Formats: sequence, C-alpha cells, structure tokens
Amino acid sequence: MADYVQRMVEGLARVLARAAMARKAGRLDEAQGEIAEAASRIAGVDMSLVDVLGPAAIATHLDDRFRLDALASLCDERAEIEAARGDEAAAERWHAHAATFRGQP
Repeated sequence: MADYVQRMVEGLARVLARAAMARKAGRLDEAQGEIAEAASRIAGVDMSLVDVLGPAAIATHLDDRFRLDALASLCDERAEIEAARGDEAAAERWHAHAATFRGQP
C-alpha cells in the first residue's frame, strides 16, 4: 500500500511540474490538458465538472483524502493557468475550488 501511495504522490508531482513548465513557457492549452488528464486518471473526475457542479458536489463522492488533496493541487495549478491567460475571475474561482477540496471555506 505504501508503494502505491508513493507512486501516486510522485505521479502527481510530475504532472504538476510538467503543467507548470508548460504554463511558464506559454503553452497554456498543453498545461490545461495535463491537469485535466491527471484529474481523470488520479481521481476519476472531469475538471469541467468541477467548474459546473462545484467541488462540494464532487467531494461528496470521494472519500479518499489523497484524491481530494490532489484535486485541490490541480485546481490551484488551473488557477495559475487562468491567471496566465489574464482571466483573474477564473483564477480566483479555481483557487476557491481548491480551498473547498481542502475543506476550507
């Protein structure tokens, strides 16, 4: 079990690093794709549903703290992508989604 968790954590770290590198290089669609793919693979969640249904609705179906924390980290990176696009409202919304996944208001 510990090996599985270790692999999941390492995989999430790699995804976040790739997404951040793509974002910093101005490849925002690529960065967003990395985030979306990871959310689907790690938590079985379509990122567009997070924005449509809200993180509270998604969280009620996930009882795994790692997956919730992973989604929070992915939402934070999505916020940075939106900020890089110049959409501060979307960036704030994605940061709020992350806070909800972490159990913060």
